[in-house]
Formats: sequence, C-alpha cells, structure tokens
Amino acid sequence: MKELVDSLNESAVDAVMKSGLAKRLSRSAVVIAVRSDFTVDVHTGNDEILTERVRVLGYGVEVGDSVTILRTAGGWVCLGVQMGTYSTQWTNFSLASWQQPFGNGFRQPRYRRIGSAVEMEGVVEFKQDVGGGQMGLFYLSGDCSPPMRVALTVSRSSGNFCQLVVEPDGLVRTHGAPPLAAASWLVVDARFSLR
Repeated sequence: MKELVDSLNESAVDAVMKSGLAKRLSRSAVVIAVRSDFTVDVHTGNDEILTERVRVLGYGVEVGDSVTILRTAGGWVCLGVQMGTYSTQWTNFSLASWQQPFGNGFRQPRYRRIGSAVEMEGVVEFKQDVGGGQMGLFYLSGDCSPPMRVALTVSRSSGNFCQLVVEPDGLVRTHGAPPLAAASWLVVDARFSLR
C-alpha cells in the first residue's frame, strides 16, 4: 500500500507538471550520488555539478538516472525520473509447472521496480500438494534483487500468514511455511526497498 507522503508528493509533482511550469523552468540532470537524507547530487551537463543538494519528491532515484529538476524558493527539487537505468513496467513472474495464476479476477503474480522500491502483486495457486519449509516460488530480475535478504509477510488461503524471503540472487521463497495443499493460494502483495 502506498504511503500517504508518497501520494502527496506525487500529487504535488503532477500539479507542477500540469501547470506547464516544469516545461518552462525545469532542467535535465543525471544523478551522480544518492544521499540518505532524500537528496541527490546531480550533473547538469557542460561539466556543471550543482553545488546544492537536490530534494527528491516521490519515489527514490538511482545513480545514473536522468531526472527533471526545478528551482523553487526552497531550493532545487527533483520532479522524477525521465529515464531510469531499469524498466518500471510490470513483469509477470515465470511460474513453475505446479503453479498457476489464481484467476477469478485476480492479477497474475508480477513485479516491478520504481526507484529504489520493488513492488510485487498477484495471487498464485498451487496445482498440487507442495511441501512446507523453504520452497522456491519464483525469481526477480537482477535489477530488482535486494543486496541482502528481505523478509515479507503475505496471506495464504488457510487464513494464516506466510513469510516470504527474497534472496540477493532474486529467489522469492517461503520460509518455515507449513505444507500447501493443491488448490490453495498465496497472495504475493508486498513492497520492499533495495537500500
């Protein structure tokens, strides 16, 4: 679920873009450093590096991203990524022969990267009984794999919850889960940070 601050930032950026101000007053830049205080250092071309830090609105950006920046009364702000070093499109998970999308109007299990966040959604159904414990479900692409293990909690058809672990190699697996019976399902609805 999207945080309130993210929704407010996105609304503010949308309003600036729709007003036409961004087109007339903005500049393009390339991110050369990302700071922990939600600011970035940028290179604006002609060997010019802004000496002021640029505040990031909305989702995070990565080093190498082309961004739009705007000078405001409060300093420079980054309105968002023009072109990232990764795709922000949804990618369906490749399902094993014993898995299938749940159907019934639910989304196929899929994932995408937005800035430094990875989002997963959808419902997977199991076509046969599956053992418990640590069971590999699917893989994320390399640009969506975390630098360290990430633990997530998701719901399952029994009404209970299940822990998923995302490994640095992109493997998404269950952790300590009881066996899953045929026709049971798992909701893959989670978000995690790559930082």
